Amino acid sequence: MIFDPAPPYQILATDRMDFSMMQRIVRFARYWDLVANSGRFTGLMPALLGKQPFARFLALSDWLYAHTDATHRISPDRLARLLDTWLQTHANDEHTYQKDTSEETQATDAASESESGRSSATRRQQRHQAALPSALARQASISERVSPPSEESGRVRTRSKIINA
Repeated sequence: MIFDPAPPYQILATDRMDFSMMQRIVRFARYWDLVANSGRFTGLMPALLGKQPFARFLALSDWLYAHTDATHRISPDRLARLLDTWLQTHANDEHTYQKDTSEETQATDAASESESGRSSATRRQQRHQAALPSALARQASISERVSPPSEESGRVRTRSKIINA
């Protein structure tokens, strides 16, 4: 077994799996986190996985890496465009994918998503959604502390504490 000597001691290769295959599996796991575990693309998952989920997602992860040369710093918007492109170019007999661009369907989808709310969200998303009101309250509290601009100086005054370390 060959592993990185620095924590977290990532396995780089074994007698059964060479370095390139290990990196391919690491990329697969990273893209799985971005696509499936994020909860952003739940509607696309059946089309992405098809009847052979592992093989299809491995092919998708290989394609994503070939087109981005990255596993991090991929924005959700860019990832959505990439998934759309992949589905259009890799549609097969078991799953046909057609991009729906009608405004009526998009409005219906948005309404149904807002109605379903937290029921279709992952637990992680539910935690983040639950924290949103308190984050907005904190932001409002901060903006309340900012006084209106002074007529004399034209500057905005803020109340703040300076903590000496």
